[in-house]
Amino acid sequence: MAPLTLTSACTPNETSISNIFLDTYMPSANGEFVKVYLCLLRMYNNSKQKPATLTDIADLLNHTEGDVIRAIKYWEKAGLLSVDYSGDNPVNITLLPVNDHEKGATSGNTPEHSDNIYASETAVASDSPLASKTDYSPAALKRICDDENIRQILFVAESLLGKTLTNSEINTILYIYNDLHFSDELLEYLLEYCVSGEKRSLRYVEKVAISWHSEGITTAEDAKMRHEIHSKKVYSVMKAFGINDRMPGKPELDYITRWYDEYGFECDLVIEACNRTIQSLHKPSFEYADTILSNWKKKNVHTLSDVEAVDAARPRKDTAFASDQPQKAASNPARTGRNSNRFNNFTQRSYDFDALEKQLIGKRD
Repeated sequence: MAPLTLTSACTPNETSISNIFLDTYMPSANGEFVKVYLCLLRMYNNSKQKPATLTDIADLLNHTEGDVIRAIKYWEKAGLLSVDYSGDNPVNITLLPVNDHEKGATSGNTPEHSDNIYASETAVASDSPLASKTDYSPAALKRICDDENIRQILFVAESLLGKTLTNSEINTILYIYNDLHFSDELLEYLLEYCVSGEKRSLRYVEKVAISWHSEGITTAEDAKMRHEIHSKKVYSVMKAFGINDRMPGKPELDYITRWYDEYGFECDLVIEACNRTIQSLHKPSFEYADTILSNWKKKNVHTLSDVEAVDAARPRKDTAFASDQPQKAASNPARTGRNSNRFNNFTQRSYDFDALEKQLIGKRD
């Protein structure tokens, strides 16, 4: 059978895409990032038109300008772009040869083992692991995932979350494991903790991980103890309010967290504020309890003894009312000893009931 011969009568009007990009970079990249990269290639091959702006790209792809900038930074870290910035905005973008980058990424010059084998060649050194999160290049991710322990961690994460992790989500897992120094057990418990609360977003998982890291939690036992203590605090508040048939909503949980974490109160003071709320309103009110606790915070209350001192220093209502009475009586002597409401604004009549009785008996006789 004769081979096919293909020709074209059309003027070439195509944008060339590297096969290495299609085979290596595209499969692991976010689809929206791929769109931005293809759009940049198209712009380069259409230099006769007026220069495009970030707004033009965003409008074309139905993105925000922030989305476009994130995509450009992603491809810059992947080694496919060289970017000059004005502030945070790209102003000059150079498309780099894909072949050269691929050779550099896989050459023997890149150390495969070091004190931290998961450090990416694109990572930025920082003394604070919370300063930034590394976006690993596809080549670095491939090298990282060759490690048996990392494969096991990613397998557990996908099993618990019930989905296949994207490139960005794998970066988040590696950030927690590598930069926040979570052990295998702690990372697994972190995922179990979030999933048990119906929170499967990796952004939420990352926020919890950062919070635990800031609190100095380094083991699964520490995390479990923290969770148990937090649960007891929440349960105590709900019990004090007489709410036993449901869990607190997010606004209510925000109040409880504020009382313990921001105000720094112990459980006994929080429960006292809840009890006073019920005594005053005869119903639970997180807003009212927050007013009490914020007032105590302003007055540097730390113990129940401090509360008693504040109560003792506050003028009593009946004392204040009695002190006001002489002034009101002096201002209107005719109404001394009488109530001052509008139903008593007339001269009271006086009767001699004995004389009236005799008069009534005389008439009857």
